[in-house]
Amino acid sequence: GAMGAFLASRFFDADSFSTEMIARGRYNDRLRSRGLVVNGKQYSMPVVHPDEATVPADLIVVALKHHHLKDAVHDLKKLVGSATIIISVMNGLDSEDYIGSIYGMDKVLYTISVGIDAVREGNQITYTKPGVLYFGELRNTRPSQRVLRVQEAFDRAEIPYETPEDMNRMLLGRC
Repeated sequence: GAMGAFLASRFFDADSFSTEMIARGRYNDRLRSRGLVVNGKQYSMPVVHPDEATVPADLIVVALKHHHLKDAVHDLKKLVGSATIIISVMNGLDSEDYIGSIYGMDKVLYTISVGIDAVREGNQITYTKPGVLYFGELRNTRPSQRVLRVQEAFDRAEIPYETPEDMNRMLLGRC
């Protein structure tokens, strides 16, 4: 989707990341053959079929439509290692809990996206405002090591973010 393409393009442009998109079926074929175009720039980043994944990821961003979540979460199993952090930019209350029920809540940080105006048409994504990702543990009085790792990655990729002290309140206010 548009949010996933925006984030992938930012990580890819930062050069210090190994950025891959995970997809199966027609979406995998389409990404491999046409890539993504974000704000007019063509991206031909690696696309990996979930069954072919070999190395655990440091950070997994789940960015898809809610009705694909249950199938897609199981596709991540080869990518989740001992230090993997998973964020979901699906803006619901249950995606993090569902992902956590499969891989453990110690892998998941709560995340909501606010203000991005991205529009997708085919493989082309256009945005004028990147918005802000609000993310963290439910309580962030002192950010955890996981939160600090993601903040560092977002800083390097120039992804706007905030880490609210009370993420639970932020999540409940979004509904």
